[in-house]
Amino acid sequence: MDRKQLIQKLTQAGLDKGIAMWLASSFDGSDFGFDLSVVHDILPEFGTQDFYGLLEEILAKNIKVDLVRGGKNQEWSSGPDGMSTLRKLEEIQRQYPDKFATHVLPKAGHWVHVDDMKGLVNLFATK
Repeated sequence: MDRKQLIQKLTQAGLDKGIAMWLASSFDGSDFGFDLSVVHDILPEFGTQDFYGLLEEILAKNIKVDLVRGGKNQEWSSGPDGMSTLRKLEEIQRQYPDKFATHVLPKAGHWVHVDDMKGLVNLFATK
């Protein structure tokens, strides 16, 4: 199977074409370019990371950060940490109003660059 055929199969299975194209970009004709066993090994550690602390370290170094989230991504507002994540980001934005900004692309899901590339480009073209 080639990449074109993979995209066709994925979209026929109901996957968004942009996401199917993104997945196919790491497909070499017989396998994907990432090792699922490594993903499986490191995934549990993801939840233990202090991303707020990292963000605040970056902002303390006078580096500007723009966080873009997809409006269709329900993870930002549902689940055990959803609303607390949004509240924490709002708090950080109040602490660093000139260094930290959040943006929402209403048409995008998780992969904002795939779901709304035009909106993403427009967002940063005006900066």
